[in-house]
Amino acid sequence: MSGVTPARAGGHLPSSTRTNTQDVLFGSYLSGDPTVRDWAESVVGEALATAEDAVRTEHQRLLEAQGGHLHVMAGPAEAARQDVEAAAEKAGISPQAAKAALSGDTDTAFMACQDIEHSPVTPGGGACKASFLACFSCRNAVATEDHLPALLALQDDLAARWEGTDREAWWRRYGQAWVAIAEDIIPAFTPAEKARAAARKPTSTPLDLLEGPKEDQ
Repeated sequence: MSGVTPARAGGHLPSSTRTNTQDVLFGSYLSGDPTVRDWAESVVGEALATAEDAVRTEHQRLLEAQGGHLHVMAGPAEAARQDVEAAAEKAGISPQAAKAALSGDTDTAFMACQDIEHSPVTPGGGACKASFLACFSCRNAVATEDHLPALLALQDDLAARWEGTDREAWWRRYGQAWVAIAEDIIPAFTPAEKARAAARKPTSTPLDLLEGPKEDQ
């Protein structure tokens, strides 16, 4: 699903309302009437566009409030290790933060963190207590080539969840992470670098564990 936004995919709403989903109602009762079909597609499409636009606006607002962009150390990680200062300057971080990110010492679930003890989203700037999905709009996050396999796996996981989640709920819960991976991080790497990362992609992610219990939808 890389390169394709989830809004173009099909699927169903969560199980608690599965028999009354927009898909089921449309398919079973409404699709025979061209006028109703056009109206239903317009309403659903507008709602999804609104949800997606809201996520993109919020994502950009958060980034602008924290420097304007995510920190991505593009290029081969091994080359960055050989010239940490140049890699750090290009990514807009300190050499110390770059060295730590390249060593894996500051890794979180999907990226590295420059300062987990001082979070911009924690009241008072204390130790970070946010979801790991918040990393995708945080000034402390750093992505390197070493993180690409996990990020590609997460992208696959998020795409799979599109098939079983209410569309608007999906955008609210996962939209910022999706936009950051697909538009801020992956384009910073070459096709060859992405191919190498795809070959090392894990088969699963810890997203269920990291999210904790979910409320019924």
